[in-house]
Amino acid sequence: MQELCRGWEGDSGLEILHPSESAESPISRQLRRLLKGFLHDYRQMWPSTQTHATPVDYTSTAMGTHEMIVSSPNVTCLRVTSRAGRVEIFAEPRADFALLGDATVGELLADGTLSVASASGSSTIGVRCPVDSNVVVGTGSGNVVVSGRVGDLRATSSSGSIIVESARATDLRSESGKVRVAHCESGCRILTASGAVQVGSVASAEVATGSGKVDVASAAGKARVRTASGSVDVGASGQGDIAIETMSGGVTVRLPAGTRPAAKLYAASGRTRCELAQGSDCTVAVRSMDGKIEVISA
Repeated sequence: MQELCRGWEGDSGLEILHPSESAESPISRQLRRLLKGFLHDYRQMWPSTQTHATPVDYTSTAMGTHEMIVSSPNVTCLRVTSRAGRVEIFAEPRADFALLGDATVGELLADGTLSVASASGSSTIGVRCPVDSNVVVGTGSGNVVVSGRVGDLRATSSSGSIIVESARATDLRSESGKVRVAHCESGCRILTASGAVQVGSVASAEVATGSGKVDVASAAGKARVRTASGSVDVGASGQGDIAIETMSGGVTVRLPAGTRPAAKLYAASGRTRCELAQGSDCTVAVRSMDGKIEVISA
C-alpha cells in the first residue's frame, strides 16, 4: 500500500500464537512469524494522541439513520477504528464521505487521512465513501463488511469476520473469524490464526492460516497457501506457480484442461495424484504431512 496509509510497518511486533518450542512444526513456525505482527498492527490503529488533527465539518441529514457528510478533496485514506462493534464500508459513486451512526465521529489528519471512530467505543460504525478509496480498518471485536469496490484495503480484526466484495489489493488479518473476498484486482494477502478463508477471483493470492479450510476459486496468477490444519482447494489459470504446504488436510488443485504443469507432490501420509500431463506451463509444488493431494482438470 502507498505511504498515504502509514502505520503498518510489516511483520514485526508481539506474537499471537504460542505453541511449545518442542512440539512446534516448521510450518507452524512459519505461520507464527507471519502472524506475529497482528497485535502490532492492531495497536497501530490506536495512536496515543493525534497531532495536527483538524475536526471535520459536518452537515447533518435525515436519511433514515443519522448521517454526517464530510466534503473534502484532501482525503487520501479512510481509517476506521473500533474497540467493539461492527464496521461497514460502502463504496459507491460519490465525491464525499458520509459517516453513519449517532456515535460515529471523525477528524481529518494533516497527512490526508480521514480518521473515523465511535465516540462510545462499541457502537456500529458505517461509512459511505467514494469508489476506489484506500481504506484501513482495525477492530478489536466485531465484523468488518466492505461493500462495493475500494482501492487498497488493510483490515485487522481480533475477533470477527472480514467480508470484502471488491478491492484493488487486500492485506487482511484476523485472529479468530472467517475471511471472505469475492474479487481482488491484484494481490490478495490473508493471514488468520483460526477461521475459514474463501476467495473468489484474484490476480494472485497469499494465504496463511493456523486452522481453517482455505478455498481459492480462481487465481489468475500465482497462489501460495500455508496452513497447519485444514483442507485446501485452489483453482488457477495455469499462468502462475502454485505452492501449498499443510500439516493436516487434503489438497486439491484445479487447472484448465490441457494445462501441462510441473507437478512436485509430496505426502508423508496420503496418496498423490496428478491427472494432467507433466510439462512446464506452471509449477505446482504441494507438501502435506497428513492428507491426500490431487491435481485435476477444472
